[in-house]
Amino acid sequence: MDVLSLQEMVAREEQAFHSGVTAAALMEAAGEAMAGRIAAIYPHTRIFLVLVGKGNNGGDGLVVARHLANAGRHVQVVLTAPEDQLGELPRISTRPTARNLSQSRNIALA
Repeated sequence: MDVLSLQEMVAREEQAFHSGVTAAALMEAAGEAMAGRIAAIYPHTRIFLVLVGKGNNGGDGLVVARHLANAGRHVQVVLTAPEDQLGELPRISTRPTARNLSQSRNIALA
């Protein structure tokens, strides 16, 4: 795994955007990769807490939560801001609403 500086990460994101990759696709890829890494590091852990801020990293967190839940883990998601104050990318990952995200039997939304 590469460790990147902020400037390097911004440059890689810009390269991806210029090649036609969307921010939503990057968010999905990042969240899926992180969920896989978390599951590998904690293979016996069954319950996870995901704190979700209103910025774009919050969208990554929601994708992580979804992938962990789809893998049979129980996930508690805590939104640190009201749903209507979430940034664009977190809103994309909760469409149609955060309440629908919580309908998964493995995700509890608070």
